[in-house]
Amino acid sequence: VIVFNDQIYMLGTVNRGPSLIGFDKNTGELLATLSLHDLGDIEGEIFSRSFHQNKVYFAVQNPNQNYHVADDFSLFIYEYDLSTQSLKLLHKDPKVYRLSHGPGNRPAVNEDNTSIFFRYLKKEDDQYLMEIVEIPFDGTSPSVVVKDVLNINRIDVQLLHHRVVIKGDHLIIGFRHRPEKKLRAYEISTGELIWKRVDEMAPILYMDNLYAINFQSSGPLELIDSYTGQTLWSQNIRGTNHNLSILDHKPLAGLRAQNNQSMSILDLDTGSTLVSVSLEDLGFGTHQNHFLNNSFSYDQGEKIILATSGGQIFCLRHPL
Repeated sequence: VIVFNDQIYMLGTVNRGPSLIGFDKNTGELLATLSLHDLGDIEGEIFSRSFHQNKVYFAVQNPNQNYHVADDFSLFIYEYDLSTQSLKLLHKDPKVYRLSHGPGNRPAVNEDNTSIFFRYLKKEDDQYLMEIVEIPFDGTSPSVVVKDVLNINRIDVQLLHHRVVIKGDHLIIGFRHRPEKKLRAYEISTGELIWKRVDEMAPILYMDNLYAINFQSSGPLELIDSYTGQTLWSQNIRGTNHNLSILDHKPLAGLRAQNNQSMSILDLDTGSTLVSVSLEDLGFGTHQNHFLNNSFSYDQGEKIILATSGGQIFCLRHPL
């Protein structure tokens, strides 16, 4: 979501197509819904998109033959400027592997907010490659900063789900499946692989710290040295990427239990649990009711908001 010229813009899906949706900031009135395909001469499937300031960045894939030939697609990355209502082609590759939709294919922005990074896969000479292109926001020409051979013999849907974070000159990517070493770190300035781990974990960057947590099966939360890949501490919180939510302003996270009936607040400096609350203790424990995985904080992190599927909203004070 961005705010520009007294309008609120969101990226959403309208009539099963990716669209730019604008609202009046003062009244909430819907002003416009614009399909990204209508921004210019765009052919193909839009599978990755993101805002930065007053611009929308998105990637399009188009089959060179047909959708069944998965390793023969063209890739196009565009920039749309809301202020000038102009579309610009930033990067293209004539032969990539078809990617899938979903949060795993969102581009990543570095800590300094100077560049956005898109990842895609290719097949060359019976080898599967991953390339990551950096697109600077200052208008400098895009460049491929990472090109690595993945030690796999085929690509499947699970491989296409990943998470990328960027800490300084290090780009860390976590794959959910397939490569023998699923958690990898690259040096952006050289493109070199600097460390890799077998863990099937999603990297999380928050308050200049690198954390990792399992994609699916419950397991530990780890604090990782981004230079070496070594674990600095590990706490078996029995959580996954899907039930952990980072809270703003302070090193805190909300962890929803596997049964969705309780919520814990974690100290991200140590991984320890500060407080736990259950719906039963709060008087709202039913089989139908559960905590939602969208806790957040305000008042500089002093107050934490928890919500339930039954419509209850609770406010917790910072436990320390």
